[in-house]
Amino acid sequence: WLYDVQQGMLARPVNLDSVIVFDANEAAIERLSRLYGPWPYAHDVFADTARYLTAHGARTVAFNLLLAEERPGSEHFAQALQPNMVLAAAGLPIALESAESYGRRLAARAIGRELMYATNPGGFLQSGSEQGLPNIGWHYLKLPLEKYLETKGVRVGVVNVRADDDGVVRKVGLFHSAQGLIYPSLPAAALLASAGEHVHPTYSHGVVHLARATIPVTSEGEALLRYPSNMDS
Repeated sequence: WLYDVQQGMLARPVNLDSVIVFDANEAAIERLSRLYGPWPYAHDVFADTARYLTAHGARTVAFNLLLAEERPGSEHFAQALQPNMVLAAAGLPIALESAESYGRRLAARAIGRELMYATNPGGFLQSGSEQGLPNIGWHYLKLPLEKYLETKGVRVGVVNVRADDDGVVRKVGLFHSAQGLIYPSLPAAALLASAGEHVHPTYSHGVVHLARATIPVTSEGEALLRYPSNMDS
């Protein structure tokens, strides 16, 4: 890929001093199992994490895992959630439910509505919205547990990404939709959460304006990733 060659030649370091990533890989899960038992953990663990990060001044906290099922400790996690936090949703190519309550929950955290869409191969829909936000459409969005959405200001971001044929992720969709409702991706939701409750994304001439960021996107609304030279630091 010419793009990969350019990445290697032109990559620059990015200041990540204000970013902390808790990566629950297999080695970490094995160590933590001695304290918390096997994965998936009780949601008390995430409640403690949320409280700890809040107490230490975290500007935004994003949970990059789908917390959609009732688990021990879910009440504690619901109480620990703050308006600067982002929870994950997942796009699915098939509908799991169509109850009225699901429609209400879906509408409650949406950032806009789409006007039309056209089906693309692979279960994706290329869409446009009344805000002009190009997005990747799904037949269904699996949302976080309902009680977690009761905290005012908590945002929801979609975690789906599409790797290229060689398994490398080179671009990420900034917006997704289901049943005519627009949702940000998890990274986009984190940017919006950090900027405040009344900030809304806009799109014009191939560029998305998202909080403090100005991001060029493809015709499908995907941003090309620019991996920094210090991404392993």
